[in-house]
Amino acid sequence: MNTALLNSLISLDTQVKEKIKPYKYERFLVDKITNQRPFKLILGLRGVGKTTILIQHALKNNAFYINLDNLALKSVNLLEVLNYYYDELGFENFCLDEIQSLENWELQLKNIFEVTNYNLTISGSSLINILEKTIDLSRRIITYEIPPFSFREYLLFKKNIKIDTISYEDLFNKKKRNMHLNSIVKYTKYFDEYNNYGAYPFSIKNKEIVEAFSNILNKTLYVDFTRIKNTNEETLQHALKIVKYISSGTEEVSINTLSQTSGISKNKIHSIMDLLEKSMLIIRIEPKAIGKNLLKKHIKYNMLTPIRSLTNEIYGLQTQIGNIREDFFITSLFYHRKDLFYIVGNSKNPDFYIDGNIFEIGGKSKTNKQIKGIKNSYLVKDSTELSKDNEIPLILFGFLY
Repeated sequence: MNTALLNSLISLDTQVKEKIKPYKYERFLVDKITNQRPFKLILGLRGVGKTTILIQHALKNNAFYINLDNLALKSVNLLEVLNYYYDELGFENFCLDEIQSLENWELQLKNIFEVTNYNLTISGSSLINILEKTIDLSRRIITYEIPPFSFREYLLFKKNIKIDTISYEDLFNKKKRNMHLNSIVKYTKYFDEYNNYGAYPFSIKNKEIVEAFSNILNKTLYVDFTRIKNTNEETLQHALKIVKYISSGTEEVSINTLSQTSGISKNKIHSIMDLLEKSMLIIRIEPKAIGKNLLKKHIKYNMLTPIRSLTNEIYGLQTQIGNIREDFFITSLFYHRKDLFYIVGNSKNPDFYIDGNIFEIGGKSKTNKQIKGIKNSYLVKDSTELSKDNEIPLILFGFLY
Protein backbone atom coordinates (compact mmCIF):
# COMPACT_ATOMS: atom_id res chain seq x y z
CA MET A 1 0.00 0.00 0.00
CA ASN A 2 1.19 3.52 -0.84
CA THR A 3 1.08 5.21 2.57
CA ALA A 4 1.80 8.66 1.14
CA LEU A 5 -1.18 8.35 -1.21
CA LEU A 6 -3.48 7.17 1.56
CA ASN A 7 -2.40 10.04 3.81
CA SER A 8 -3.02 12.52 0.98
CA LEU A 9 -6.61 11.24 0.81
CA ILE A 10 -7.01 12.11 4.49
CA SER A 11 -6.07 15.70 3.65
CA LEU A 12 -8.50 15.69 0.72
CA ASP A 13 -11.30 14.41 2.95
CA THR A 14 -10.69 17.30 5.34
CA GLN A 15 -10.46 19.89 2.55
CA VAL A 16 -13.69 18.99 0.77
CA LYS A 17 -15.64 18.87 4.02
CA GLU A 18 -14.33 22.27 5.10
CA LYS A 19 -15.31 23.69 1.72
CA ILE A 20 -18.86 22.35 2.04
CA LYS A 21 -19.48 23.35 5.68
CA PRO A 22 -20.30 27.03 4.96
CA TYR A 23 -23.07 26.06 2.51
CA LYS A 24 -26.25 27.57 3.89
CA TYR A 25 -28.69 25.07 2.40
CA GLU A 26 -28.87 21.40 1.48
CA ARG A 27 -30.87 19.69 -1.21
CA PHE A 28 -33.89 17.75 0.03
CA LEU A 29 -32.28 14.38 -0.72
CA VAL A 30 -29.50 14.75 1.86
CA ASP A 31 -31.81 13.96 4.77
CA LYS A 32 -33.51 11.12 2.89
CA ILE A 33 -30.37 9.02 2.37
CA THR A 34 -30.24 6.38 5.06
CA ASN A 35 -27.03 5.55 6.89
CA GLN A 36 -27.86 1.86 7.09
CA ARG A 37 -26.99 -1.01 4.85
CA PRO A 38 -27.38 -2.00 2.03
CA PHE A 39 -24.99 0.23 0.11
CA LYS A 40 -26.45 3.47 -1.27
CA LEU A 41 -26.05 4.64 -4.85
CA ILE A 42 -26.72 8.28 -5.80
CA LEU A 43 -27.68 8.60 -9.46
CA GLY A 44 -28.33 11.60 -11.67
CA LEU A 45 -27.27 13.27 -14.87
CA ARG A 46 -23.99 15.14 -14.95
CA GLY A 47 -24.04 18.50 -13.20
CA VAL A 48 -26.95 18.02 -10.77
CA GLY A 49 -24.77 18.16 -7.65
CA LYS A 50 -24.19 14.52 -6.72
CA THR A 51 -20.72 15.21 -5.28
CA THR A 52 -22.01 18.00 -3.03
CA ILE A 53 -24.78 15.72 -1.73
CA LEU A 54 -22.27 12.92 -1.14
CA ILE A 55 -19.94 15.17 0.88
CA GLN A 56 -22.82 16.60 2.92
CA HIS A 57 -23.94 13.04 3.65
CA ALA A 58 -20.38 12.23 4.75
CA LEU A 59 -20.37 15.21 7.11
CA LYS A 60 -23.65 14.21 8.72
CA ASN A 61 -22.77 10.56 9.16
CA ASN A 62 -19.09 10.53 10.15
CA ALA A 63 -18.12 8.99 6.81
CA PHE A 64 -14.74 9.16 5.10
CA TYR A 65 -14.90 10.71 1.61
CA ILE A 66 -12.76 9.32 -1.21
CA ASN A 67 -12.69 10.66 -4.76
CA LEU A 68 -11.60 7.73 -6.93
CA ASP A 69 -10.96 9.91 -9.99
CA ASN A 70 -7.24 9.59 -9.45
CA LEU A 71 -4.90 7.60 -11.70
CA ALA A 72 -3.02 6.35 -8.64
CA LEU A 73 -6.26 4.79 -7.35
CA LYS A 74 -7.46 3.30 -10.63
CA SER A 75 -6.21 -0.22 -9.95
CA VAL A 76 -6.12 -0.32 -6.14
CA ASN A 77 -7.68 -3.00 -4.01
CA LEU A 78 -10.53 -0.98 -2.52
CA LEU A 79 -10.96 -3.34 0.42
CA GLU A 80 -7.35 -2.76 1.48
CA VAL A 81 -7.87 1.02 1.24
CA LEU A 82 -11.00 0.93 3.40
CA ASN A 83 -9.33 -1.40 5.90
CA TYR A 84 -6.49 1.12 6.26
CA TYR A 85 -8.86 3.93 7.24
CA TYR A 86 -10.75 1.60 9.57
CA ASP A 87 -7.56 0.46 11.31
CA GLU A 88 -5.95 3.92 11.47
CA LEU A 89 -8.96 6.21 11.98
CA GLY A 90 -11.84 3.93 12.97
CA PHE A 91 -14.06 4.72 9.97
CA GLU A 92 -16.78 2.22 9.07
CA ASN A 93 -18.81 4.60 6.87
CA PHE A 94 -17.40 5.62 3.49
CA CYS A 95 -18.55 7.92 0.68
CA LEU A 96 -16.98 6.92 -2.62
CA ASP A 97 -17.15 9.38 -5.50
CA GLU A 98 -16.44 8.74 -9.21
CA ILE A 99 -16.80 5.01 -8.61
CA GLN A 100 -16.68 4.30 -12.35
CA SER A 101 -12.96 5.26 -12.35
CA LEU A 102 -12.03 2.17 -10.32
CA GLU A 103 -11.19 -1.01 -12.20
CA ASN A 104 -13.71 -3.83 -11.64
CA TRP A 105 -15.52 -1.63 -9.16
CA GLU A 106 -18.73 -3.65 -9.24
CA LEU A 107 -16.88 -6.86 -8.33
CA GLN A 108 -14.93 -5.08 -5.60
CA LEU A 109 -18.14 -3.68 -4.08
CA LYS A 110 -19.74 -7.11 -4.14
CA ASN A 111 -16.77 -8.55 -2.23
CA ILE A 112 -16.73 -5.71 0.32
CA PHE A 113 -20.44 -6.22 0.97
CA GLU A 114 -19.93 -9.94 1.61
CA VAL A 115 -16.83 -9.84 3.82
CA THR A 116 -17.22 -6.61 5.85
CA ASN A 117 -19.80 -4.57 7.73
CA TYR A 118 -18.69 -1.33 6.08
CA ASN A 119 -21.43 1.06 5.08
CA LEU A 120 -20.84 2.60 1.64
CA THR A 121 -22.55 5.46 -0.17
CA ILE A 122 -21.35 5.77 -3.75
CA SER A 123 -21.80 7.98 -6.76
CA GLY A 124 -20.18 8.83 -10.05
CA SER A 125 -20.47 11.13 -13.05
CA SER A 126 -20.78 8.39 -15.69
CA LEU A 127 -24.42 7.41 -15.23
CA ILE A 128 -24.34 5.07 -18.23
CA ASN A 129 -21.35 3.11 -16.96
CA ILE A 130 -22.83 2.77 -13.48
CA LEU A 131 -26.23 1.59 -14.74
CA GLU A 132 -24.57 -0.96 -17.01
CA LYS A 133 -22.70 -2.57 -14.11
CA THR A 134 -25.03 -2.42 -11.11
CA ILE A 135 -27.46 -5.06 -12.38
CA ASP A 136 -25.71 -7.80 -10.37
CA LEU A 137 -25.58 -5.58 -7.27
CA SER A 138 -29.33 -5.11 -6.98
CA ARG A 139 -29.79 -6.79 -3.59
CA ARG A 140 -26.75 -5.01 -2.18
CA ILE A 141 -27.65 -1.46 -3.27
CA ILE A 142 -30.50 0.97 -2.74
CA THR A 143 -30.71 3.71 -5.35
CA TYR A 144 -31.42 7.42 -4.86
CA GLU A 145 -32.09 9.45 -7.99
CA ILE A 146 -31.36 13.16 -7.94
CA PRO A 147 -33.17 15.45 -10.41
CA PRO A 148 -32.29 19.01 -11.45
CA PHE A 149 -33.34 21.82 -9.13
CA SER A 150 -37.06 22.30 -8.74
CA PHE A 151 -38.26 25.88 -9.09
CA ARG A 152 -38.63 25.94 -5.30
CA GLU A 153 -35.00 24.90 -4.87
CA TYR A 154 -33.85 27.48 -7.39
CA LEU A 155 -35.57 30.23 -5.39
CA LEU A 156 -33.95 28.91 -2.22
CA PHE A 157 -30.38 28.49 -3.46
CA LYS A 158 -30.23 31.39 -5.93
CA LYS A 159 -32.53 34.00 -4.38
CA ASN A 160 -32.49 32.97 -0.70
CA ILE A 161 -36.28 32.70 -0.82
CA LYS A 162 -37.83 29.97 1.34
CA ILE A 163 -41.11 28.48 0.14
CA ASP A 164 -42.79 25.34 1.48
CA THR A 165 -43.37 22.37 -0.80
CA ILE A 166 -46.83 21.43 -1.96
CA SER A 167 -47.87 17.79 -2.03
CA TYR A 168 -48.99 16.15 -5.26
CA GLU A 169 -52.37 15.47 -3.62
CA ASP A 170 -52.84 19.15 -2.69
CA LEU A 171 -52.52 20.14 -6.34
CA PHE A 172 -56.04 18.78 -6.76
CA ASN A 173 -57.44 20.80 -3.87
CA LYS A 174 -58.58 24.19 -5.18
CA LYS A 175 -58.36 25.96 -1.81
CA LYS A 176 -54.88 24.67 -0.99
CA ARG A 177 -53.39 25.31 -4.41
CA ASN A 178 -54.75 28.89 -4.45
CA MET A 179 -53.29 29.48 -0.98
CA HIS A 180 -49.92 28.25 -2.23
CA LEU A 181 -50.22 30.33 -5.39
CA ASN A 182 -50.82 33.48 -3.33
CA SER A 183 -47.61 32.80 -1.39
CA ILE A 184 -45.43 32.54 -4.50
CA VAL A 185 -47.04 34.87 -7.05
CA LYS A 186 -44.51 37.69 -6.51
CA TYR A 187 -41.65 35.33 -7.34
CA THR A 188 -42.99 34.22 -10.72
CA LYS A 189 -40.74 36.84 -12.35
CA TYR A 190 -37.91 34.33 -11.89
CA PHE A 191 -39.73 31.50 -13.67
CA ASP A 192 -38.29 32.12 -17.13
CA GLU A 193 -34.68 32.30 -15.95
CA TYR A 194 -35.21 29.03 -14.08
CA ASN A 195 -36.54 27.32 -17.21
CA ASN A 196 -33.79 28.78 -19.40
CA TYR A 197 -30.80 27.77 -17.29
CA GLY A 198 -31.50 27.78 -13.53
CA ALA A 199 -32.31 24.14 -12.90
CA TYR A 200 -28.63 23.19 -12.82
CA PRO A 201 -27.01 23.83 -9.42
CA PHE A 202 -23.87 25.18 -11.09
CA SER A 203 -25.96 28.14 -12.33
CA ILE A 204 -25.95 29.54 -8.78
CA LYS A 205 -22.36 30.78 -9.00
CA ASN A 206 -21.20 30.06 -12.55
CA LYS A 207 -21.75 32.93 -14.98
CA GLU A 208 -20.67 30.84 -17.99
CA ILE A 209 -23.71 28.57 -17.81
CA VAL A 210 -23.95 27.73 -21.51
CA GLU A 211 -20.25 26.88 -21.64
CA ALA A 212 -20.57 24.72 -18.52
CA PHE A 213 -23.50 22.81 -20.01
CA SER A 214 -21.63 22.38 -23.31
CA ASN A 215 -18.87 20.71 -21.31
CA ILE A 216 -21.42 18.41 -19.65
CA LEU A 217 -22.94 17.47 -23.01
CA ASN A 218 -19.52 16.76 -24.53
CA LYS A 219 -18.41 14.65 -21.56
CA THR A 220 -21.62 12.65 -21.67
CA LEU A 221 -21.24 11.90 -25.36
CA TYR A 222 -17.48 11.70 -25.78
CA VAL A 223 -16.46 10.23 -22.42
CA ASP A 224 -19.40 8.26 -21.04
CA PHE A 225 -20.59 6.87 -24.38
CA THR A 226 -17.09 5.78 -25.38
CA ARG A 227 -16.92 3.51 -22.34
CA ILE A 228 -19.64 1.41 -23.93
CA LYS A 229 -18.65 -1.34 -26.36
CA ASN A 230 -19.09 -0.77 -30.11
CA THR A 231 -19.39 3.00 -29.71
CA ASN A 232 -17.37 4.70 -32.44
CA GLU A 233 -17.04 8.26 -33.73
CA GLU A 234 -19.91 7.80 -36.16
CA THR A 235 -22.22 6.69 -33.32
CA LEU A 236 -21.25 9.78 -31.31
CA GLN A 237 -22.05 12.07 -34.22
CA HIS A 238 -25.39 10.32 -34.70
CA ALA A 239 -26.14 10.74 -30.99
CA LEU A 240 -25.47 14.47 -31.15
CA LYS A 241 -27.65 14.78 -34.25
CA ILE A 242 -30.51 13.03 -32.43
CA VAL A 243 -30.12 15.24 -29.33
CA LYS A 244 -30.32 18.35 -31.50
CA TYR A 245 -33.33 17.01 -33.41
CA ILE A 246 -35.27 16.21 -30.23
CA SER A 247 -34.23 19.50 -28.65
CA SER A 248 -35.49 21.56 -31.60
CA GLY A 249 -38.93 20.02 -31.05
CA THR A 250 -40.19 21.11 -34.43
CA GLU A 251 -42.18 17.93 -34.95
CA GLU A 252 -43.22 14.77 -33.14
CA VAL A 253 -40.32 12.42 -32.52
CA SER A 254 -40.48 8.72 -33.32
CA ILE A 255 -37.94 6.12 -34.37
CA ASN A 256 -39.37 6.26 -37.88
CA THR A 257 -39.10 10.03 -38.22
CA LEU A 258 -35.61 10.01 -36.73
CA SER A 259 -34.51 7.35 -39.21
CA GLN A 260 -36.07 9.13 -42.16
CA THR A 261 -34.68 12.58 -41.35
CA SER A 262 -31.20 11.46 -40.27
CA GLY A 263 -30.55 8.52 -42.56
CA ILE A 264 -29.59 6.38 -39.56
CA SER A 265 -30.88 2.81 -39.41
CA LYS A 266 -33.70 2.04 -36.96
CA ASN A 267 -31.58 -0.51 -35.10
CA LYS A 268 -28.81 2.04 -34.62
CA ILE A 269 -31.27 4.66 -33.43
CA HIS A 270 -32.73 2.23 -30.89
CA SER A 271 -29.28 1.61 -29.37
CA ILE A 272 -28.43 5.34 -29.33
CA MET A 273 -31.76 6.24 -27.74
CA ASP A 274 -31.09 3.66 -25.04
CA LEU A 275 -27.78 5.38 -24.21
CA LEU A 276 -29.37 8.84 -24.26
CA GLU A 277 -32.09 7.64 -21.89
CA LYS A 278 -29.60 6.08 -19.48
CA SER A 279 -27.60 9.32 -19.45
CA MET A 280 -30.87 11.25 -18.78
CA LEU A 281 -30.24 13.57 -21.72
CA ILE A 282 -33.69 12.51 -22.88
CA ILE A 283 -36.71 11.20 -20.96
CA ARG A 284 -38.87 8.44 -22.39
CA ILE A 285 -42.63 8.78 -22.02
CA GLU A 286 -44.71 5.73 -22.84
CA PRO A 287 -48.02 6.09 -24.72
CA LYS A 288 -51.47 5.41 -23.33
CA ALA A 289 -54.66 5.11 -25.36
CA ILE A 290 -57.91 6.30 -23.81
CA GLY A 291 -61.47 5.75 -24.95
CA LYS A 292 -61.68 4.36 -28.48
CA ASN A 293 -58.29 5.67 -29.49
CA LEU A 294 -56.63 2.83 -31.37
CA LEU A 295 -54.11 4.87 -33.34
CA LYS A 296 -50.60 3.54 -33.73
CA LYS A 297 -48.55 4.04 -30.60
CA HIS A 298 -44.98 5.28 -30.38
CA ILE A 299 -42.69 6.61 -27.65
CA LYS A 300 -42.57 10.31 -26.80
CA TYR A 301 -39.28 11.93 -25.84
CA ASN A 302 -38.82 14.99 -23.66
CA MET A 303 -35.91 16.57 -21.82
CA LEU A 304 -35.35 17.55 -18.23
CA THR A 305 -35.30 21.30 -17.59
CA PRO A 306 -33.12 23.13 -18.76
CA ILE A 307 -31.40 20.74 -21.18
CA ARG A 308 -33.51 21.78 -24.16
CA SER A 309 -33.04 25.53 -23.79
CA LEU A 310 -29.27 25.22 -23.23
CA THR A 311 -28.81 22.78 -26.12
CA ASN A 312 -30.71 25.13 -28.43
CA GLU A 313 -28.63 28.06 -27.22
CA ILE A 314 -25.42 26.20 -28.08
CA TYR A 315 -26.51 25.17 -31.57
CA GLY A 316 -28.62 28.18 -32.52
CA LEU A 317 -31.91 26.27 -32.58
CA GLN A 318 -35.36 27.71 -31.97
CA THR A 319 -37.03 26.76 -28.69
CA GLN A 320 -40.75 26.02 -28.72
CA ILE A 321 -42.54 27.32 -25.63
CA GLY A 322 -44.84 24.29 -25.63
CA ASN A 323 -41.84 21.99 -25.25
CA ILE A 324 -40.46 24.10 -22.39
CA ARG A 325 -43.76 23.79 -20.54
CA GLU A 326 -43.88 20.04 -21.04
CA ASP A 327 -40.25 19.64 -19.92
CA PHE A 328 -40.98 21.63 -16.77
CA PHE A 329 -44.05 19.51 -16.05
CA ILE A 330 -42.08 16.27 -16.50
CA THR A 331 -39.07 17.50 -14.50
CA SER A 332 -41.34 18.56 -11.64
CA LEU A 333 -42.91 15.08 -11.69
CA PHE A 334 -39.48 13.41 -11.75
CA TYR A 335 -40.39 10.98 -8.97
CA HIS A 336 -43.73 10.15 -10.61
CA ARG A 337 -42.38 9.68 -14.12
CA LYS A 338 -42.73 5.88 -14.14
CA ASP A 339 -46.47 6.41 -13.80
CA LEU A 340 -46.55 9.22 -16.36
CA PHE A 341 -47.87 8.55 -19.87
CA TYR A 342 -48.64 10.72 -22.84
CA ILE A 343 -52.04 10.31 -24.44
CA VAL A 344 -52.03 8.88 -27.94
CA GLY A 345 -53.94 10.63 -30.67
CA ASN A 346 -54.05 13.93 -32.49
CA SER A 347 -53.80 17.56 -31.40
CA LYS A 348 -57.34 17.44 -30.01
CA ASN A 349 -56.36 14.96 -27.29
CA PRO A 350 -55.10 15.98 -23.81
CA ASP A 351 -51.36 15.67 -23.19
CA PHE A 352 -50.58 13.45 -20.21
CA TYR A 353 -52.02 10.76 -17.96
CA ILE A 354 -50.81 9.93 -14.46
CA ASP A 355 -52.43 7.91 -11.67
CA GLY A 356 -55.92 8.19 -13.16
CA ASN A 357 -55.66 11.94 -13.79
CA ILE A 358 -55.48 13.58 -17.21
CA PHE A 359 -53.59 16.82 -17.89
CA GLU A 360 -53.70 19.28 -20.74
CA ILE A 361 -50.84 21.79 -20.71
CA GLY A 362 -51.02 25.22 -22.28
CA GLY A 363 -50.57 28.96 -22.02
CA LYS A 364 -52.60 31.61 -20.26
CA SER A 365 -55.31 31.69 -22.93
CA LYS A 366 -55.69 27.90 -23.15
CA THR A 367 -59.29 26.69 -22.81
CA ASN A 368 -60.60 23.40 -21.43
CA LYS A 369 -61.97 22.35 -24.82
CA GLN A 370 -59.68 19.30 -25.07
CA ILE A 371 -60.66 17.95 -21.65
CA LYS A 372 -64.33 18.87 -21.65
CA GLY A 373 -66.42 15.97 -20.39
CA ILE A 374 -63.39 13.86 -19.39
CA LYS A 375 -63.45 12.65 -15.81
CA ASN A 376 -60.51 13.60 -13.54
CA SER A 377 -59.06 15.95 -16.15
CA TYR A 378 -57.18 19.17 -15.46
CA LEU A 379 -56.04 22.16 -17.47
CA VAL A 380 -52.47 23.03 -16.48
CA LYS A 381 -52.03 26.68 -17.45
CA ASP A 382 -48.88 28.77 -17.64
CA SER A 383 -50.67 31.45 -15.65
CA THR A 384 -50.67 32.90 -12.14
CA GLU A 385 -54.38 33.61 -12.03
CA LEU A 386 -56.29 31.97 -9.19
CA SER A 387 -57.32 28.56 -10.45
CA LYS A 388 -60.80 27.29 -11.14
CA ASP A 389 -62.07 23.85 -10.16
CA ASN A 390 -60.20 21.92 -12.85
CA GLU A 391 -57.34 24.35 -13.53
CA ILE A 392 -53.88 24.04 -11.99
CA PRO A 393 -51.25 26.75 -12.50
CA LEU A 394 -48.22 25.13 -14.14
CA ILE A 395 -45.80 26.89 -11.81
CA LEU A 396 -47.17 25.05 -8.77
CA PHE A 397 -45.64 21.80 -10.02
CA GLY A 398 -42.28 23.43 -9.35
CA PHE A 399 -42.88 23.14 -5.59
CA LEU A 400 -43.36 19.37 -5.37
CA TYR A 401 -39.77 18.87 -4.09
